[in-house]
Amino acid sequence: MEIIKYNDIKLYVPIRYYHNNLKERFIKGTYEKEEIYLSKKYFNINDNVLELGSCLGYIASVLSKICNNIISIEANPELKGSLDNTKNANNLQNVTFINGYLDIEKKYIDFQSYDNIVAGSGDREDLNINNTRGWGDTLKLYKISTILMNEIDNIDTINSLVIDIEGGELTFLKNFKTFIENNIKKICIELHGHLMKDGRNFDVQCLELIKQMGFKQIENIGISYYFEK
Repeated sequence: MEIIKYNDIKLYVPIRYYHNNLKERFIKGTYEKEEIYLSKKYFNINDNVLELGSCLGYIASVLSKICNNIISIEANPELKGSLDNTKNANNLQNVTFINGYLDIEKKYIDFQSYDNIVAGSGDREDLNINNTRGWGDTLKLYKISTILMNEIDNIDTINSLVIDIEGGELTFLKNFKTFIENNIKKICIELHGHLMKDGRNFDVQCLELIKQMGFKQIENIGISYYFEK
C-alpha cells in the first residue's frame, strides 16, 4: 500500500494501481478536479450525501468538511482496505464507507477492474472497451454481492447524490427513480458514455432521465454535471 497526500488528504493506494498514469493526475492536480469544483461550489452543511463510487475516498474526504453526513459506496473489493485507512488517517467521523454494489435485488454480479483504478465497473457490456486505452490486458473479474437500499443505516436522511460509477449511472437512475424523486434535491454526476457501447447516447439518456425526474441542470464542466430540484 502506497500513501499519497493530495490537498492535505491522505489516500492509500494498493500497489497494483500505483503507477505513473495515476501519479500524474495528482502531480498535475487533475484527479477528480471537476467533481471537487462542483462539490465545493454547491454542497453545504445541510446536505446528507450518498456517494456512489468511493474509489480512494478523496471526494468523500472533501465532502466531510462541507456536508453533514456522507455514505459512500465502493464496489471494488480491492479498495476496502484503502478506504478503511483513509477514514482513519483523515478522521472522517461523518463518513461511512460501504463495500458492495447497490441494487434492487440480492444477487452476485461480475465487477471488472483494471490497473487503471478509475476504470472499474460492474455495468459495462463490452469487457474489451478499455483496450483502446491500453488497459484491457489488465482486466480482473470479481464476483461481488449486491446490497439493498434498506440495508443501509440512515438512508432515509439522504438528500443529495454524488455519482461516479464508470458506466453504471443509467442503471442506477432507472432502478432508484422513485427514491431519487422523493428524497433527492441535488445531484452531481460524472458520465462515461465514452466507455459504453452506445457512446454519447448513453450520456444523453442519463441527462434526460434526470431532467424527467424534475431536476434542472445548473452547471456542466467537462464530463461532470450538477443538478438541483
